[in-house]
Amino acid sequence: MLGVPMDVDIPSFDPSLNYTPQFDLFPFFESVSDGYMKYFDSNALLGRDKIIQEINDIIGRRQLDKYQPIIISTSRGMGKTFLMKCVGNQKVKEQLKCGLIGDALKYGRILSFDFASAAAETAIPIQKDIRTFFTRLMIYFLCRLFNGTMVDGIEFELVSQFGEIVGFHAKQVAFQTWLDTSNRLNAEDMMTEYIRLTNIAFKTQCDSPPVFLLDEIQGLCKPTKVQSAFNTNNEIVCHSFLSLLLTQLAGKHKPVCICTGTNNGSILSITEKSKIIPNIISLTTFNEETEYTLFWTQMTEYLDSKKKIAKNFENDSLFKSLVFASYQIPRLLVLAHAAWYETDRNGEFIFQKYEESALTYYEEMASLLTSKNFSVNDISHILLSCSVHWRVGNVDDTVPGTEIKWNSLIQLSLVFPIFDGCYVFPFNLIWRTRTPASIEEGTYHKTRTEIEDRCSSLIKGLRIEDLFHSYDKLCSDSLYEIGIYYETLFASSLAVKYYLKGIVMGQKSIDLLKIINVNTTHSARKILEKYTVDFSDGIFLPDEKEALSSSNNLPKAVIHNKEKHNAHHDIILPAILNGTQVNIAVQCKASFDLSQKKTIENQLLASKEGGAQSVQQLFWLYLGEENREKQYPDVAFLNGSGCCNGLSLNLFQLLKKLKLKVV
Repeated sequence: MLGVPMDVDIPSFDPSLNYTPQFDLFPFFESVSDGYMKYFDSNALLGRDKIIQEINDIIGRRQLDKYQPIIISTSRGMGKTFLMKCVGNQKVKEQLKCGLIGDALKYGRILSFDFASAAAETAIPIQKDIRTFFTRLMIYFLCRLFNGTMVDGIEFELVSQFGEIVGFHAKQVAFQTWLDTSNRLNAEDMMTEYIRLTNIAFKTQCDSPPVFLLDEIQGLCKPTKVQSAFNTNNEIVCHSFLSLLLTQLAGKHKPVCICTGTNNGSILSITEKSKIIPNIISLTTFNEETEYTLFWTQMTEYLDSKKKIAKNFENDSLFKSLVFASYQIPRLLVLAHAAWYETDRNGEFIFQKYEESALTYYEEMASLLTSKNFSVNDISHILLSCSVHWRVGNVDDTVPGTEIKWNSLIQLSLVFPIFDGCYVFPFNLIWRTRTPASIEEGTYHKTRTEIEDRCSSLIKGLRIEDLFHSYDKLCSDSLYEIGIYYETLFASSLAVKYYLKGIVMGQKSIDLLKIINVNTTHSARKILEKYTVDFSDGIFLPDEKEALSSSNNLPKAVIHNKEKHNAHHDIILPAILNGTQVNIAVQCKASFDLSQKKTIENQLLASKEGGAQSVQQLFWLYLGEENREKQYPDVAFLNGSGCCNGLSLNLFQLLKKLKLKVV
C-alpha cells in the first residue's frame, strides 16, 4: 500500500475553507427543484414553533437513564423533510435555537441520512448491518468534512459512495489504517473518535455529541425476530430494524437523534422494556390562522420577487376558501397557492386547476374510489371517524367498524394529522375523482351517493353535508343561516361520535364525557361527567311541535329543533343522571360573545311561556372559549371542540370574523 508521495503537501484542516454546513449537511437528500421549497430552504421555519419547542424540551431531558430518540411520524406532504433541514441548520426563531444542536452545527457534528435515497440499498440490507450503520455514517461524514486535509496526522480522502466505506482502498497508509480501525468500532466508540477528531480540527474542547437526522424511516419498520436480553430463557421476540437501530445509540453519549417518516413501526410497544424511550411527535396541518397566512404571504413575496410582479390577495374570501380546500396541509397549500398565483381567471377555474394538481400529487386519493382494498363501508367509517373529534390512541388501532388500520391510511396519505391524535380526511378532493374510462375487472367506482346512503343507514337522520361545509358557499349565507349550520354540526357530531363509541365499547349507555371530550381543567367537565346517554335512534327532527326539555317519552336520539324557527331550545339531549331521566337543553349561538344575562336566564326556563319550571340542565354552545361558570355554575359552556371536527370549527370562527367586518 502506497504512502504519501514526498512532493505532496497535505494541508491541515481549515474550517473556514472546508466546512460549509448549508451545502454539506444533507448529501443523501434529493435536491428540491420546487421554487417554493428553494425559497423556504433559505428562510426560517414557518408555523412549527410548538414542534421545535417540544424537540428542545426532549433534548433537555437527554441525560435521563434511558435514551430518548425523537420520531416525527406523519403523512406525506406535511413538510417533515423541510422541518428536519431547518432543525439541522438551526433556521428557527432565535428564542427556539438549541445550544447542543448549535454546537454540532458549528463543529461538523450534524449527520443525516435519507432511507429513501439510492444509498439506502447499501445502508442496512440485512439485520447484521444495523450494528455498523452509525459507524459507517460517521466515517462517511468525516471523510467529506476533512477531504484533502490532514487531521491528527491522518490524510483524509473522500469516499464518494456510502456503500464503499467498508472495503475502500486508500492512497495513504495512515488513512487506510484509521479507516480499517474505525470500521471495527461500535457506534459508541466511533462517537468518541468523531468528537476527538472534530475537537482537534476545530481547535476546541466541546463534548457535545453528534446529531443524527434520519429521514423516511418507514422502510425500517418491518418486523424482525431477535433474542431478547430481558428474558432468562432467551425468548425470541419481535423487533423492527428501526428499534434495533436506535438501540445502538443508547450509550453514554446519548446523541440527539431525530427520525421522520410515515410510520413508527409500533415502536413504543416494541421498546417498552429496552434501553430506549422513543418520543413520538405528530407533525400536523397548519391549525392557526397566523400560520397559514404567513405561509401564503411568504410564498407570494418569493414569486413576486422572482417574476418582478406583485400580486396581493385582496379577496379574503377566495384566499380562505383555498386554504380550507387545501385542508391546511402544507403541500396542498403550496398547490393551492400556485393555482391562485399563476392565473387571473375566476375562482371556479382556480379551484379546478388546484384540484387537478392535488390529485396528481396524491394519486392515492384519486384511486381510492376504485380501490379493491376499500369498500363503501370502509370509506364511510373513515369519513365518519374523521368528521368528528375522534382521537386515535394508537396508529395500529383499526378504524371503528372496519379492519383498516389508521397506520395504513397515514402511509397511503389518505388521512392527515390535525391535532390531539385526530385526523382529517380530504373528502372533497376524493369526490372530484372522475370515473375512469376502464376499471380493472372485479372492481367498481364507488359513488358519493353510495357512501352518503351508507352513512345515513348507520346513523338514522344523518346527512353528510351537515358535517362538512364549503367556505365559499357559507360566505354567501346570512348570519342566521350560519347559526343553523353551526348547531347542525354540533347535533350531527354528537350522533356520529356516539355511534363510533358504541362500536368500540360494545354498549348503548355511554358517558357523555366520552362523546364531548374536554380537558381536565375545563369548567364543564364536572357537569358532563354526571350524565350517560343513549342516542341509538340517531338524529330526530320533530314533525309537529318543537321538543321541550319538559317533554316525556322522547326518542333515544339527538333531538334537533332545526325546522322549528321559534323553538325555545335548539337541541334536546335525553340523558340519565343517577338512574333518572334528565332532558338536557342546548342553546346554540354562533357568536364569540356570551349573550346577556336576561337571555341566558330566559333559556334556563323550560319553555317560552315562562312560569316556575326550569330546565333540568342547560348547555350553552357558542364560538367563544371563555367560560362563565362564576355567573352560572350550573350551565356547561361549550364550543363544540370536544366532539366536532377541528377544521369545521375553525371555518365557522373565521367566517364569523369575516362577516363581522362586513356587517
